Amino acid sequence: EVLFQFDRFLFKMVGGVQIFSLLSVNPKILHLLMDIFTSARPLGDYLSNNTSILEYVLNRDFYAQLPEKSILKLDLSEKIQDSYNYEDVLDITRSWAKENQFRTSVHLLKGFSSIDDIAKSFSNIAEVCLDCLFPKVYDHFSSRYGSIVGLGATIISMGKLGSREMSFSSDLDIILIYDVKDGAYSDGRVKLPAKVYFSRFTQALISALTVA
Repeated sequence: EVLFQFDRFLFKMVGGVQIFSLLSVNPKILHLLMDIFTSARPLGDYLSNNTSILEYVLNRDFYAQLPEKSILKLDLSEKIQDSYNYEDVLDITRSWAKENQFRTSVHLLKGFSSIDDIAKSFSNIAEVCLDCLFPKVYDHFSSRYGSIVGLGATIISMGKLGSREMSFSSDLDIILIYDVKDGAYSDGRVKLPAKVYFSRFTQALISALTVA
């Protein structure tokens, strides 16, 4: 199984000779790859399907202290700020989240960071995705359905996210609450009553987060 994953990884690498040369002068990278393929099947699958992540692994910052939420948020915000296509925003966010989850998981696997820092990092990644996607999803949603009179909506984090104890496999447990005037309708091309409006917005947000 390990050899199969490693073979699949090598098969998808561009330039087989270069990767062998790289591993020969960086034996620690080879050991890391073997640890991943041996001990962490989800990480091995991700690495095999995203071989470009190896460049990220070779960067010294990969092994440095896991970044705080403010740094992560600035990083993702800069990556999506010039993307006007909604699908591009989702694609960029998905790749960003996977890369940072991969890094955090490797820190867990190799003991580069404490358990508390690992849980905090997974939670930070999820929160940043929520922070950055929420307004993007709303802008995309409101382009059809418009806005609605009231204080709008916000998210309450529950479960592992609420306690900031997330792991690689944790689900997002969130509640969306909203405040509107009685009998309010949206003012978009398609006008919806408040209950339907926020129900559909919640579905759109879940879809975006699922993709990410």
